[in-house]
Amino acid sequence: MMLKTLFVHLYPYLKQQKLNVFIVCIAVLMVSASLLLVGTTVKQFLDLVTSRVDLPSIYKQIAYTFLIILWFASASFLRSYRLGILNEAIIADIRIRIYSSLMAKQSFYIERNNVTAMLNLINKGLTLVEQVISNIFSFL
Repeated sequence: MMLKTLFVHLYPYLKQQKLNVFIVCIAVLMVSASLLLVGTTVKQFLDLVTSRVDLPSIYKQIAYTFLIILWFASASFLRSYRLGILNEAIIADIRIRIYSSLMAKQSFYIERNNVTAMLNLINKGLTLVEQVISNIFSFL
């Protein structure tokens, strides 16, 4: 239930970042596919080695495995990089909204309340939101 509520509140911000969300999702799919392919190529490599096939076939399989690992590394970097961009964009939008709301308050409201405590709470909350976004897109 809490995750649903969080998603409902994050949805407007995610909606503004459609391209980044799309790229992160594609990168997650690329990482998943490459992990599956690495397992398959290792199995094929072991089959080739145990069946005593000629050396060029083994070298070809090693090259294929290397390419898949390179694909995996590239997709992992793309996912991490774009997820960082997505996090920063969403957190910046939330900060703008929160600070605009604070600035719209009457001056006596700010004088009565501890501004430092409010800012600390805001920063803690935004750090948690950033971690939640990272966790959601890391485990799609």
